[in-house]
Amino acid sequence: MEESAISILRKLPENKKQADSFVRLVREGIEGGETDPLLAFKNIAMLETIFKKLKSDMIIRDVVLEEAEKYGQKTFETNGAKYTIKEVGVKYDFNRCGDTQWERLDASIKSLTDKRKERETFLKTITPDVEVYNDEGTKIEPPIKTSQTTVAITLK
Repeated sequence: MEESAISILRKLPENKKQADSFVRLVREGIEGGETDPLLAFKNIAMLETIFKKLKSDMIIRDVVLEEAEKYGQKTFETNGAKYTIKEVGVKYDFNRCGDTQWERLDASIKSLTDKRKERETFLKTITPDVEVYNDEGTKIEPPIKTSQTTVAITLK
């Protein structure tokens, strides 16, 4: 008989200590050759996708909020976790305020941001073997580039 999705979810770590232990065990299993590292990486990416979809699902969010509101408090603890009901993702649209001072500031910021991006594009072209000087005669150095090599994954 196939396990239900909820029964599988219940097998996952329930606190930080268990989560840390789980991560350690997975890492050791990958390092020790217990599984194909690429397969493990794919499974981790799939779990990430699943959990992101579950957390953003509007029906789940509504049911969770409804359950949380039964506690009658904004913050409460149950199931070994602290829960807080709060507003998130608050956004303001200032474009329709009719405030000319804000509109001038916004236009200045946009203009300066565009000029900075243009300058950054130029600075990226500088190489150590080419000498470039600014308007004041100071030598311009190329920007410091940092990166990290990783494996990108696209789930099918």
